[in-house]
Amino acid sequence: MTDSSPETGRGFWSSVGEAIVPKDTFGNGPRGQRTLFCSRICLFILYALVAILFLFSMVTFLLGRVEIVDHRMKYERLEAPSIAICPWEPHTEIHIPKDSPFIAYATKITAEGTQRLPNHPRRCVYDRQCYCLELFNVTLEDVEEDHRGTTGDRSEEFQKFRERIEVHTTLTDPSPTKTLKFGFYDSEDRRPSWSYARQWYFIIGQLRLDSWLVSEARAETVRALLSGDISNLDRRHFYTYTFSGTDASMDVADDHVATTRMSYEFQTYFVVETISAAKSWSLFTCVSLFILLIALSNFLLVWELCFPVYVDGKVQRRSVARPLQWLATHCCRRELHHDHDAQLSSSVGEGGKSYGAAELLSRSLARAAQ
Repeated sequence: MTDSSPETGRGFWSSVGEAIVPKDTFGNGPRGQRTLFCSRICLFILYALVAILFLFSMVTFLLGRVEIVDHRMKYERLEAPSIAICPWEPHTEIHIPKDSPFIAYATKITAEGTQRLPNHPRRCVYDRQCYCLELFNVTLEDVEEDHRGTTGDRSEEFQKFRERIEVHTTLTDPSPTKTLKFGFYDSEDRRPSWSYARQWYFIIGQLRLDSWLVSEARAETVRALLSGDISNLDRRHFYTYTFSGTDASMDVADDHVATTRMSYEFQTYFVVETISAAKSWSLFTCVSLFILLIALSNFLLVWELCFPVYVDGKVQRRSVARPLQWLATHCCRRELHHDHDAQLSSSVGEGGKSYGAAELLSRSLARAAQ
């Protein structure tokens, strides 16, 4: 039969209290016992808070939420995204008009003027037949703001100038929608971020780049970290293109050939880089939880500040911080203080003689020397 007597219950809670804070931590006097009870309550609450916060983080992972670490980086220059030009409908092929003088080309507009880039398009296949104009060797630099506008011309008012890329293409969509599908990608991540624009329109917009470093415990990732080759890490780039457009089917600069033009620049050169795993449960998750547990353990320093160490010994004895003494006296009408001095002064020596604290300490030192 199970012993359910009150003494058993008191023994269990006494063991729990002894495990939290030993009974001789504040002495054996009445004030020390009252302080001991208060310190056990405080430390139990701190342990409970740490456990609740840690369990809450565990629940978020069980719900499929991934822990992330992100930071914002400022770049002096960024790679100009390459462009994939595709038709509207899948499983179709982009159309090249007959007698077209070109398929697609790009120009770079800087403060010094407009320069036509020598890059040529190539055929590329996704879920449809497309053409890709790769600009891996082209970068856009951040330029100090002055009295130059978006075209690079001088302006009376103060403006901001951004270097930009302008793509001209004669490719057409064979579907009745007459809409082209554009994909932005770069040399680090060849998976395009897609956008759509009307055929024969002049599209002007800005790009925002978000970077994601996928921290998976794969052999390639570990090898790249050990070798220091950061380029082999799995990075994913997401381009967001915000634009407006106008009808410009006949471009004088292209010898009155019907073209679609797309112009883009970086909105800012601040890039948010995120580090996380692809799934909620991974090695990165375990490391994140371990770091979180270490961070939460700093809550226990509150107990160290409230009950600083009194004296070293076999049982680490403690005193009470003065701010906590003031709060207990003025707010709770209770006095919190250690009773180590009372314990020493009430000690009885050999032959029934009482000794003071100083004499007990000298006698203890004498015994230790023997």
